[in-house]
Amino acid sequence: MSETLHTPWIADYLISLAETCGGSLGSAPMYTKSKKVQLVEFLTFQQHDEDDCIWAVVSDKWQKLPVRFTSQALSDYSMN
Repeated sequence: MSETLHTPWIADYLISLAETCGGSLGSAPMYTKSKKVQLVEFLTFQQHDEDDCIWAVVSDKWQKLPVRFTSQALSDYSMN
């Protein structure tokens, strides 16, 4: 998978968000282009269907970022 990650983008994306949205990431618009990351580590695991999220670490090969997969994302993944 890491071979398909050609250019770093996480740092540039976060800097752009900070410049346009300040500290309010919730007001950031949805990114329309598809970007790839590699999931490098699970920090938590879903032990029951009622668990509301999973935390993990993703990377664009240059930067690492903690991410939270919501219960809706987990449900959508389970359905596919």
